[in-house]
Amino acid sequence: SLDPCPNYMRHAFFEAYKNDPEFERVDAFICSYPAANCELFMPFNRSLIVYVTWSAFDFGRRADIGTEYLTQRSAFRRQQWIRNLQRIAANPMNVIAASSRVEAESIKVHTGIEARYMPAWCGPGRAVQDLHEASGRVTQPAILLGGGNLERGWSHPLLESLQKARQKDGAAPEFVRIGDRFNGDPDSQGDLLAHPCVVLIPTAISSTREFLEFYRMNLPIFAPSKRLLREWQDAHNILQPRDHGPPASQSAGDSLSHDDFDWVELAEWYHMEHVLTFDSWTDLFHKFTTADLGSLRTEMALANLQQRRDLVEDWEQVFSVIKQHASPNKRRMPKRFHEALEAIYQSAPLGPDLPVSLGSVVDQDVRDMAKQCPVIRHPDFRCMCNPQGDKPNIHYCNDQKRCIPGEVFFPSAGNQTYNLTRAALFEPPAPEQPKKKKNSRTVLVVWLILAAGFLVMVWKMRVRLRSLLQSMWSQVKRVSGKGAWRSEHGLPLHAMLGSKET
Repeated sequence: SLDPCPNYMRHAFFEAYKNDPEFERVDAFICSYPAANCELFMPFNRSLIVYVTWSAFDFGRRADIGTEYLTQRSAFRRQQWIRNLQRIAANPMNVIAASSRVEAESIKVHTGIEARYMPAWCGPGRAVQDLHEASGRVTQPAILLGGGNLERGWSHPLLESLQKARQKDGAAPEFVRIGDRFNGDPDSQGDLLAHPCVVLIPTAISSTREFLEFYRMNLPIFAPSKRLLREWQDAHNILQPRDHGPPASQSAGDSLSHDDFDWVELAEWYHMEHVLTFDSWTDLFHKFTTADLGSLRTEMALANLQQRRDLVEDWEQVFSVIKQHASPNKRRMPKRFHEALEAIYQSAPLGPDLPVSLGSVVDQDVRDMAKQCPVIRHPDFRCMCNPQGDKPNIHYCNDQKRCIPGEVFFPSAGNQTYNLTRAALFEPPAPEQPKKKKNSRTVLVVWLILAAGFLVMVWKMRVRLRSLLQSMWSQVKRVSGKGAWRSEHGLPLHAMLGSKET
């Protein structure tokens, strides 16, 4: 979340890496978990690939996800990230993508951005056909139970209902939890493929990694139908909470509540080919005995092959965007943080970090960091210094010359940090030198030299000055009547000065 000093963190990150030779070689940054930390890379003038995968697009910017101890400014931080994501999407050198339909729709609902749907691969690096050759060796009869985070194990009411259904049906297959079968994680994909299929027990609509891992192995998947999943959710609350509001496809008057189940229509297992659904445990037993699981594995392998081709094409398009904007002229590294944000994303300089309320779960080192949180100033926040409690300390407010864009102020309690960080990262302007007192003896000598020069100039021009003065005196005599200047009436001009005609 970049807390407790996110604005300072972004500024310091840029100053630390703007001259880094490795960063100079970079063509693009990819941000995935959390995607919101692409804010760190905005001023570097490189392509940004915001690829939302297993977490929400606003993970790390909400008080209930990733920042449990930050409550006072979580709403502001989330809105700040949404606005930044809109700025990133508006720049043609960037790409916004999501690995699930749920996250793509969530981005659209809350930001208006049409994110590219690019499902994660989560499969082997080798060719899909090679994996399919080994996918038909079923040696274990038990059906795997996967995806469910049921901490109580078989004592969980949902699995107890499965056991009761098996007792009623004498021909029901055997089931085994993946965690019990492999004491955690299986050693290889072959261990999973030795079982005929897997029953998916969803825990979150957007969490698709485990589902895709099963699917890429060509392991047949049975998933609860939408109706059955709703029954499980109402009875056992198996889906993790999610507060993203209703999907755009639902009207404001829809009676469904705004929880995870509103998004169930977008779950990957209801859109991927060859996933079998069941309406009850009894229905699952019947479909398991009647389905041709061998042919289903072949169909899944072909579907995976096509999806891999589509994904390669999608990523080639992403790389073409990066290459298009990777020329040295287009990706010149900016030198000043606030100027980079304004030039690339038309973003105003960052203001000071807002006060933060720390809960009881916060570690002491985070508390200490929050107390020493510096303030990044800009002209709109000249009078805000480091927050002390609920009110800002404004004892430097009258010193306007200190409030320049990007300047950093540290509270008095952090003098050592202030000296180190300010000198090493921010390269502030040199302090003004005190004015030196003027020497009276030096001033007297200067004036004497100037006076002497003036007297020498007058002495050299004495002949010309005498002639000029004589000429001026003769002109004065003529104007006074002793000369030849007369009016058309024959009277001296000075005699006419009092007449009305004049």
